Formats: sequence, C-alpha cells, structure tokens
Amino acid sequence: MRETDSTDLLLGANVRGRREALRITQAELARAVGVTFQQVQKYEKGTNRISASRLVRIARVLETTCATLLGEAGAEEIPGASVLAREWSRIADPEARQAIVTLVRGLTA
Repeated sequence: MRETDSTDLLLGANVRGRREALRITQAELARAVGVTFQQVQKYEKGTNRISASRLVRIARVLETTCATLLGEAGAEEIPGASVLAREWSRIADPEARQAIVTLVRGLTA
C-alpha cells in the first residue's frame, strides 16, 4: 500500500471544496466523469490518485482548471477571483446576478 502524498491530499481537498461550492453531490460528479461515487470519495480523501485524463474531466465538470485544482493557479489569477467565482456559483437568482454585474461595471467605469 502506498503512502498518501501531500499533492494527492491537496488535490482531493480542492476537488471537494469546488464540488461543494457548486452544490454538486459526489454521485453527480461521479456520473459526469464515469466513476463510482466511492471512487470520488477516495479521490477527495487523497486515497486514490487522479489520472491526468480524469483530472481534466473533473475540472470541466467543476468549471475550473486543472491548475486551480492542483493549487497551482499562476500569477495571471486575480487575487480573490476564486473566492468571487465560488460565491457567484451560489447565487441562483438571475436578477441578483444581474445586479452584481451592474455594480461591478459601475465600479470599473
């Protein structure tokens, strides 16, 4: 049995955090990427490693990048953007989203 690697733990935690932010269940993510929900549990715990091809599929479903899930978002990422994106995904009301867009446009004008 292999030791759990810190990268696997970080990746799993990031997958779980993003999945929860989008309010996607483990079963829904599993179906979308073609694995069982138990496999998703193992990924999120860092017990099982995620292959590159599966990571790409997971990132697509979670509407993010592989680099972000790996905790390697580069300097091109705007500070606070990931928090803003996570919170944005929690807003279900289209009128509230439009009000936020209007506010941001006003701030940047």
